[in-house]
This record gives sequence, structure tokens and C-alpha cells, in this order.
Amino acid sequence: MSLALLFLLQQIQPKSQWQVPFFPVQQAAINDENKMFFATGSELYLYDFAGELIERRAVETVPEWAFSTQLQQFCLVDRHRLICFDQNLQMVWSRQIEPLIEQPFRFRSRIALPFKRSITLMNPADGQIDRALFLEGGIEKVHTLGSLMLVSGLDGQNRFWDEALTPWHIAAQDRLEASSIVFIERGPDQSIAVAYANRSIQLIRPNWKSMWQRQFVVDVALRPVWLGSAHKPVLAVATHARDVRFYNIKGRELWRVNLSDRPSSMVLMNPHTLAVTHQELSDVVWILPEAQQTHRVKRDTHLTHVLQNQGHVIFIGYDGIISSYEKVLHDSPEVTP
Repeated sequence: MSLALLFLLQQIQPKSQWQVPFFPVQQAAINDENKMFFATGSELYLYDFAGELIERRAVETVPEWAFSTQLQQFCLVDRHRLICFDQNLQMVWSRQIEPLIEQPFRFRSRIALPFKRSITLMNPADGQIDRALFLEGGIEKVHTLGSLMLVSGLDGQNRFWDEALTPWHIAAQDRLEASSIVFIERGPDQSIAVAYANRSIQLIRPNWKSMWQRQFVVDVALRPVWLGSAHKPVLAVATHARDVRFYNIKGRELWRVNLSDRPSSMVLMNPHTLAVTHQELSDVVWILPEAQQTHRVKRDTHLTHVLQNQGHVIFIGYDGIISSYEKVLHDSPEVTP
């Protein structure tokens, strides 16, 4: 057995694994204090990552999305309501909202709510509206890039905004394609990978110079993931051709991994290892691109949720089995074949 494969096999064992008594899980979220929140429609549950039940409360909801806030609260989008709970599962506040185009997300010190023609920033402490941005042309997708928000409009324009929701013009804005951005991700050397709706991916260097662009015959399936270090970054791109492609900083394809099904998630477990899940199949593919090694782990059922915070990755199966992995983001020695 090679050193690389041994290194990979050591990572596939979860730190803890347990099963919730309700499944399939409807909505779930984790916070930065390693608490896990579940909404079933009739009850709310709070667990720690070892599987210990902390709190349980009967609350009737129709949960559409769940997420955690900067204050470690847990919030639910329930039809036309946004409800936030503390860590005792007591309701802190509730607000009526219009239909959203995608899940709310953290933006600096606020909660950002993306609507069809506007983005609203809320104070997580009380749900009060802080400010709002209105775009008459309509919004297709919203991204965050450090302290900035990038809004892709239905007109094909991509615009940057700061926390005050004032326009923020930077050199990169002139180098973006006139096509909606579907994913954007900054790498360890501060380079930016941009995936477009026109089935292409572009690399922008830290000096905002466009370095290269690759055109695909299928869509980019997931947010690109950066591996490696600032000195040797590697970009992983999953496509609907059922593969993951790895590029160096100059745009050369280093390796390609073929998958058995379309990918549903791709997460960084440490600077050298990815875990890729599938839309229908139950297996998880662990990939070590430096050594060009893969290992497939078969599960009894497919995954319904993949959640992560700064230190952990959580896999939730259709059968209610929860697998908790530690995520190591600091750099470690290179692994060779």
C-alpha cells in the first residue's frame, strides 16, 4: 500500500457517527460552536457533534431553508416567515418576508436576503432591516467575495457592492464576462476562480489580471474548490460531465477523475484532500490529487445534506445517519505517490 493511499484511508473514518430518530432530515444547519439544528416540520432538535441531544421543542413549521447567524442563532425560512431561535430553541424574533430566490446567507455583520429585485440586510440580533438594495432589472444570483457582495443581474451584468450596499468598482469588474456568474471562489494565493453560465471558467490573479479561461461543453456543477498552498495552489472544477478536473495556477489540466453520477457536493477536508458526493448514488469519493489517488466509500443511502463550518464537515444520510469529520485547513507536508 502506498503512503498516499494510507494517508487517504486514515481520513475516511468519521470522528463520530450516529443516527437521528427522524428521517429523512428535512432541514439542517450547524453553527460555529459545533451545534447542529434540525427542523422536521413538527419539531426542532439541537444536538452536539457527538450525537448528544441538547434540546427538543415542538414547533409547527414548513421549513424551506435553515441556516445559522453570526450570533450562533438558528433561523428557518418558513413559507413567508423568517424565524430565528436561540440555542435553547426559544424564538428570538420572527419577520414576514417576500419569496426568496435563494437561501439567506451571512454578509459581514448582517443577514442577507436575496429577493427577485432586491437584497435586504437584516440585523441578526432583532431582525430589523438595516438597508436594502433595489435592482429594477432583476437579480439572478448573489455571491460573496471577502468583504464584497457580487450580484449577477438578469441583464447579464455583474456588479460589486460593499456592506453599505454602495457600488464598489474594482479592476476585476472590467474583466468579468458579460454572462451571469454561477460560482466564485478565492484561492490560497488570493487568485479568484469564476464560473459562468456560459459554461466557462476564468482565473483572475490577485492583481486583477485575467490569466486564463476554459470553455466546457457542459455546465460547471459546483462551486470550485482550491487545494494546496499559496505557493502551489490547485483548482478543482466539477462538471455535469460527471468528472472533477484539476488545474494548476497556469491553467494546465493536471488530472481528471471520472465519477459514477453527477456530483452534488465537493468539500475540502484538508489542503490535499477532497470529498465528492453524488446526486443519486450513495458512495462518497475521496480524492488526493497530488498523488492521483481516489478511494470510494459506500454508504447505505445517499446523502441529503453536506454541512460545514471552520473545523468540521457533516454528512447527513437519507437514513438519518450523521457522520462528523474534522476539517484541517492549515497546510501540511506534501503527500507523494
